[in-house]
Amino acid sequence: MGGCGTISFAWRRPELFAALHARVPIVSYTYLGSGSAKRLEPASGFKPLTVDVLTDEGVPLLNRMNGLKFVTETTADLPWLFITHGRQDGSIPWQNNPPFYRALDERGQGYAVYWDDNGHSQVARDAPEDVAAWQQRFRRFRLDESFPAFSNTSSNRDPGNGDPKDGDIIGWINRGMDWQAIEDTAARYVITLLADFPGATYPVLTDVTLRRVQRFRPGPGAPPSAVPPPCR
Repeated sequence: MGGCGTISFAWRRPELFAALHARVPIVSYTYLGSGSAKRLEPASGFKPLTVDVLTDEGVPLLNRMNGLKFVTETTADLPWLFITHGRQDGSIPWQNNPPFYRALDERGQGYAVYWDDNGHSQVARDAPEDVAAWQQRFRRFRLDESFPAFSNTSSNRDPGNGDPKDGDIIGWINRGMDWQAIEDTAARYVITLLADFPGATYPVLTDVTLRRVQRFRPGPGAPPSAVPPPCR
């Protein structure tokens, strides 16, 4: 449960974790449509898990491990997530992944995704250098520094409808999106946004949600000069 445990634990303790890198995680333990993912089934007699299997907190285990449900319901600034998946991963159901990505996008949470057509142990084995660097890039984040979350980025690829054969076989979301020179004061917020990866086609358009803002707090009814214009 390396990748899945990373997401589940770190997202529930955003005051401790600034960012995370999850390789081939199960984002939800229920297959869309029927059944449940097999990683936890030995604990229930090798049968599909049901909602009556509870945690020690009395919460249905399937709900507790449902990343899509968590993203949809949370109001927190979640730690930035770097994530990799494979369409042919027999251990991690691909059909759960596209809805999870779209929920992150719709909720304006910080994340970047790369997927390919490999199985569990081969995912991202031949990933581009900039994607491989995610394993170290997540260390740049700090609990006392804000960051921009990107949504609807024009350079994104299509993960499809959940069928492993639908959409872009190799693709990414928010690949190459970066930033520098953050100025986060009580009076204003300034940031330089970057979009750079091999083969990128410009211009790259994106929507920005500011996360973990430290000092910039424009109040209700603040004059337009105190509020930065929408970024796109």
